[in-house]
Amino acid sequence: MVKQVNIRLTAKCNYKCGICPFHGKGYSGDFFKEREDINIDMPLEKALLLLAKVRDEGFQVVNLTPNGEFFMYPHWKAILQTAKKLKMKVSITTNGGLLSEDIIREVCRIGVSHITVSIDSVVENHYKSLRTPANSNTYRNAVNAPVYFKKYGGSNVYVQVQCVEQDRYDEEKKQILAHYENAELNQISFSKVISANEHGTAIQGAAKGKKISDANSTVVENKAKMCANFGAPILMPNGLLLGCCGMFYFYNRLDGLKQYCSATHNTVKGGTDHLLELYDSSKIFREFCNTCQLYEDRCDKIENKFISGKYFCVKSKRYERYFPIPRKISTLPRELQLFLYKTNGVKQLKKLKVI
Repeated sequence: MVKQVNIRLTAKCNYKCGICPFHGKGYSGDFFKEREDINIDMPLEKALLLLAKVRDEGFQVVNLTPNGEFFMYPHWKAILQTAKKLKMKVSITTNGGLLSEDIIREVCRIGVSHITVSIDSVVENHYKSLRTPANSNTYRNAVNAPVYFKKYGGSNVYVQVQCVEQDRYDEEKKQILAHYENAELNQISFSKVISANEHGTAIQGAAKGKKISDANSTVVENKAKMCANFGAPILMPNGLLLGCCGMFYFYNRLDGLKQYCSATHNTVKGGTDHLLELYDSSKIFREFCNTCQLYEDRCDKIENKFISGKYFCVKSKRYERYFPIPRKISTLPRELQLFLYKTNGVKQLKKLKVI
């Protein structure tokens, strides 16, 4: 069984960033106007019941990243406290703009396993141009958030900075890597911009990916379950269950979706199985998967691994991921550092608590 489930508690956000497909101009239409059914907050009672339900089904990790900003949800403390009582690991992506040092200290006290802070720039003027309507306070909150999460969460919290390629990308990347090089974060990742509409998703600057299947087939061999993005179920604020983030853009065009997989009437596992049945019977579903550039099969798609300054970098079609090199091996020759990473030596040394 899949061990991670996604629960979207809110659609609200404190920003309207241009590249955002939900609140900005990243989607070809008006995303929430076309999907008013999910433009709501999930009632707290319902959210608490869902947490208990998915834990009973065996899910060990809950991702609470919404189609907006998690910390806009008025009951976020109660959600984190309940997840802790249920002994579930919690993952959240946040823009950090609302997070003061005191709030971050409280989040770490309650408990979170993986926090990703979406930033895109550490230069105040450029940050404000990308994040609308940002001010000096929200800028400082966001840029300092990763440091405070590591300060108060320590080894209990995996801290990641997430950036999206935009204007001045090469310059921004250097500035971000330099800004956090001594912060002892776990990862800094850079991803390509995703454009989306009801007909498909595309990774800007990437070659068109291979198709999953023949869109005209009635039954296909691989099905959607062969996509690495399918299988961590997403429970929307209205209780609807989706199979992947690509379904945000076309679920409202699928006849019978609600009767197939409403999370209020089926188990999550059962709803996911019904989605695969719907994939077989729905031409719209298959056509979208065929044009979706977020499709990833379950084999390794890494293009390159290399050492860059104080970081070990893994490059794939969509991401560049930078991992700070532990201090105890930072003085070794680059060739030896790279050898340790490529042979899983660094992983083993960390497991043995040598580094």
